[in-house]
Amino acid sequence: MTTTTQRQEWNAAGTYTFNVPANVSSIHHLEMLGAGGGGGGSRNLVNNGGSGGGSGEYCEITGFKVTAGGTVTVVVGAGGIGGNPPSQTGTAGGSSSFGVLTALGGLGGPGGTPGLVTNGGNGGGPGGGVGPGSFGIPGNIGSLEAPGWFGGTAGGNQSTGPGGPGLNNNPGGASPPFVAGFASGGGGAGSPRGTGGSGGTAAIGVAATPGLPGTGNGSGGGGGAVSNVVGGSTAGGNGTDGYVAVSWIS
Repeated sequence: MTTTTQRQEWNAAGTYTFNVPANVSSIHHLEMLGAGGGGGGSRNLVNNGGSGGGSGEYCEITGFKVTAGGTVTVVVGAGGIGGNPPSQTGTAGGSSSFGVLTALGGLGGPGGTPGLVTNGGNGGGPGGGVGPGSFGIPGNIGSLEAPGWFGGTAGGNQSTGPGGPGLNNNPGGASPPFVAGFASGGGGAGSPRGTGGSGGTAAIGVAATPGLPGTGNGSGGGGGAVSNVVGGSTAGGNGTDGYVAVSWIS
């Protein structure tokens, strides 16, 4: 008897239906990733760049039982929206799900706040990495929550904090160096299937730029930069949509 392995994936935000083949009662391989959080908006004061968004919770398991000939609802979470200036926090990424299983989205990066070093957005899930509270420290990587389940990575803090890397070593977004008179945005967190967005940049006599969106799936957006000389405050970048994929043997 000849068997074949088939695969289906969903990588854009929305709700879908998976039609289980009549001869399949178990998903051979399930991969699921929550969406990334948006970066925070900056504030028009020195050192008040926005922080990067966190990446989504990740799941990779085998042998998930399904009903032969039935249907399973699939949801791909939408990427979080970058916060607007002044100081708006980016929105959290949406959760992705396959039936009863759910991978949570990463949190949005806080907006630039006077007198504070704002943490990057935390990674999705109970084991999500925590955003650092010191200048220049990358976002923390998430921890193993259960077999096949991993917390998302945290985004970087405002002004020189890069986003942490995701599984598979996909990098977090960069955060340009601090120079008196302006503040860069924190980098967004990387994910197993995407790279975090870089924080916005600014320089003396040059307009500040917004944070960049993440790339791929499940990664966080970068925080917005700010310049006291030209350009004022800027928005954070958007996080990226989640991801779901299944393979089965028939």
